[in-house]
Amino acid sequence: MDLENIININDANYEEWNLGDKYQGEAAEVAKSMGTEKLGFHLEILHSGKFSCPYHFHHSEEELFLVLDGKAILRQNNEYRELKKGDLVYFSPDEKGAHQFYNHTDADF
Repeated sequence: MDLENIININDANYEEWNLGDKYQGEAAEVAKSMGTEKLGFHLEILHSGKFSCPYHFHHSEEELFLVLDGKAILRQNNEYRELKKGDLVYFSPDEKGAHQFYNHTDADF
């Protein structure tokens, strides 16, 4: 039986993205591929030595990140912390939720 509401993340279709030299990785838009209309969910791979995006926060969107593998530095409210496999991080839709990830390791995050 092939159910469209089940995928394996190891089989996800990742596409390379970049915003210049500092911000590079891969993303799989799994929610869209499953036909969702109201759920924003995707998988990201952040390459070694790269940032996820410029430091930012959202005005109306909450974000939730689950670290599946690797380590990276989280910048949040201008404080820094290393994240590792198993960490679950929530960002509120305001200045307190300002964030950015940096992969300081030799492996993908």
